[in-house]
Amino acid sequence: MRRLDGYLQKNNTLTLYIIGYKNQGESIVINIADQFIGVLDSYKTPNHFVTKDILDGFGRKKVNFLCWTHTDADHTLGMSDLLKNHVDRKTLFFLPEGFQAKEIQAMYSKYVSSEYQEISKIADKNIAVSNYISVNQSVSETYSILFSSSSEKLYIDLEYYTPLSRVVKNLSQKAFDNYFKRNKYVSNKPNYFSTVLKITVRHPDIIPITICLTSDLDNYIIKRMDEEQAQECFDGNLIIKIPHHGSKHSRNILEYINSFGFAATTSYSSSNLPQKEILDSYKLINPNVSFTGKDNTQEYGIIKYEIKLTDKFHDLIKLTHLGGAGIY
Repeated sequence: MRRLDGYLQKNNTLTLYIIGYKNQGESIVINIADQFIGVLDSYKTPNHFVTKDILDGFGRKKVNFLCWTHTDADHTLGMSDLLKNHVDRKTLFFLPEGFQAKEIQAMYSKYVSSEYQEISKIADKNIAVSNYISVNQSVSETYSILFSSSSEKLYIDLEYYTPLSRVVKNLSQKAFDNYFKRNKYVSNKPNYFSTVLKITVRHPDIIPITICLTSDLDNYIIKRMDEEQAQECFDGNLIIKIPHHGSKHSRNILEYINSFGFAATTSYSSSNLPQKEILDSYKLINPNVSFTGKDNTQEYGIIKYEIKLTDKFHDLIKLTHLGGAGIY
């Protein structure tokens, strides 16, 4: 249990920003009334670094947690800047189990090699050793904070459902073997290492808030998840981030989803994502489906959810689309 300073109260707002760029790139920011701030992944272009712009506009600049879900470039660029300017010694830095194997694989990618080196160097300097956390399907962290006019504290649960340790172990061993054999090619499956994070905000006086952030989860992993855990993770969330930019390679998640409040995905237009048939499948469950690239003339899109800490359903959530984002 980790204790947060300060306090929250009824009608404070949890704001979730899902950020996507014109061609590729994904980052997610969560802020609960400047008392709890977290970031999943990073991306920037020569002209835009939306994650940093959002963080710079908050009342406090340091995040409680930073999660690097996997090592693809479209989830990575700019991470070193966040580690340099937006963390302190209390910040938790989450990385997927098997990160070292992916780090070796990154040496084969000139596009992100300098960013990887900076991330490693700055994280070692700025993140406390005890807060450098390798995650798998059994890792969870809970924060508590005082809740005004109540003797009960409010709790924020961070629960990880992937990566799967057995898969990581097998792939990591192959990566190391190939590296030491000096092979020029290393099998690169970063999506198999991708983390899935479920955030739950709970207190007796408010409607529980559940947000499932699926990064680039792949069918290969979904098929190997424990069925009860998969159902618990994916079904019935207020907000679910559609995995892998709405690709058919993550469609198996739909087998576990009977309901949700809102669904969203980032675009990856250079790979023609999201795919219409996938978004149609989500829309059959609930019409509240958004994506960041509806207007692809814009350089980026932001899907913004403002969720009140309240016990009233009719006043719970406000949805805003910024830049190129819109309803599907």
